[in-house]
Amino acid sequence: MTDQEKNEVLARWAGFQKCDCGEEHQGCGKWWEPDGDVVGLVVLSDFLHSLDAQAKWLWPKLTDANLEIRPGWARALVAIETATYRYQSDSPAEACAEAILSLIGEDE
Repeated sequence: MTDQEKNEVLARWAGFQKCDCGEEHQGCGKWWEPDGDVVGLVVLSDFLHSLDAQAKWLWPKLTDANLEIRPGWARALVAIETATYRYQSDSPAEACAEAILSLIGEDE
């Protein structure tokens, strides 16, 4: 899965919706925020590389999970009652995003 595809999976999981504005506007690239605001032309938060974006949109959805990020080791751990998802990467944001992708079953 490409970084863009991973970012879109995380966006959809957070509640963003890609615009479906009809045949004449296919491919407009607009996304709707979970609260209904239009994000703009292919301007999604970079969930894969931004801890700020993750903190705003993804972490609040981890209500039944414990999240631990160890920046010094560039590791992230997302644990729920039945499973633990660990991922190491060059950056804490990427490690966290990959752990969340594993949690939601989109880690391929």
